[in-house]
Amino acid sequence: MPLLLDQDHIAQLADMKQCMQFVEKSIRSLALEQSFAQPHVRVQTPVGDNTTYWSNIMSGGDKSLDTFAIRINSALNQDAEIGGLKRSQFLGQRSQGLILTYSLSTGELLCIFPDFDISGLRVGATQGLGSQVLAKRDAQRVAVLGSGKLARTSLEAVSLVRKLTEVRVYSPNGAHREDFARAMEPLLPCSVQPVESAEQAVNGSEIIIAATNSNEPVLKGEWLTPGMQINSVMGGHVADKENRPVVTRMELDLKCYERSDRVVQTSVKHADFPIEGWGDMGFAIQQAAVRKEDVQGLDEIMAGMQPGRQSEEEVILFKGISNAVQFAAVGGWLYQAARDRGLGEEISDRWFSTDLRKWTDRGFMPSP
Repeated sequence: MPLLLDQDHIAQLADMKQCMQFVEKSIRSLALEQSFAQPHVRVQTPVGDNTTYWSNIMSGGDKSLDTFAIRINSALNQDAEIGGLKRSQFLGQRSQGLILTYSLSTGELLCIFPDFDISGLRVGATQGLGSQVLAKRDAQRVAVLGSGKLARTSLEAVSLVRKLTEVRVYSPNGAHREDFARAMEPLLPCSVQPVESAEQAVNGSEIIIAATNSNEPVLKGEWLTPGMQINSVMGGHVADKENRPVVTRMELDLKCYERSDRVVQTSVKHADFPIEGWGDMGFAIQQAAVRKEDVQGLDEIMAGMQPGRQSEEEVILFKGISNAVQFAAVGGWLYQAARDRGLGEEISDRWFSTDLRKWTDRGFMPSP
């Protein structure tokens, strides 16, 4: 019978190190043609003054894990200005999103759980994997731009692949910077220093984590120096219906791409977003700051098909664009972990499937 997991169950099971192991396997499997992702569907439609209805629908599978996952969420979004920067923010006190995980070999529903917390975990895991193969081996100093869920999980993951000695965080909200430092220091081997500008955070850093909701560039390419590795989370549409370059979500300026020796995203060959959904990377391609054919896939680097960092001087930008195989990975991991620990609630599959015996007993086989 399918297993239902809630936010409390996920909190008990959440473990970044384990999550990274499963996400790493699934991303590598993309390059090896053992996992797959279907085209991402993003619905956005105005429903009121400065209010837009959003829905994200993603699906993908991993044959090595025998899992297929569908992620769907539903939200209202508004644009706002905070600390002089325009940003997008969701409305309401509850996140409306679900992940459904199925078995590839039987087609049966395995589990259902809310997407918010686990989505942050898989995004952070991907950023950590980016730094694992793209950052300098002795990188120790990290700048964090942003103080929310994705900034926290990304920093936690990076701390598992590099020995950190210094972290500086910038957010336009001073209270959020302080809260970030208090929350993250117990998880790290070093202190976290809140600073008052993005440039102050970046100066002297070797790894930069940009995890914001900004609609305007937060990281400027003029601040980049040789050897830096940038992790950027933000995606989003960069063109209107007539395909005019209208950026709606952008945390890196064009010079970040122009000054990077290499630009990498989760997967190029198996991207489940069209280029218009690559956020500021898509805009950079449209504006010829980087050529699409020069963008490399993290999946191929992890599979040994492309090289990782090749010199201490390289500036490498990693855009951790979401890919549905991440949900197949974490769905299979959480399902097995919950079964092993006796967590979750079983519910009859009659709520999620239809008994076909009234047809099959008479020789019919209805199509899916």
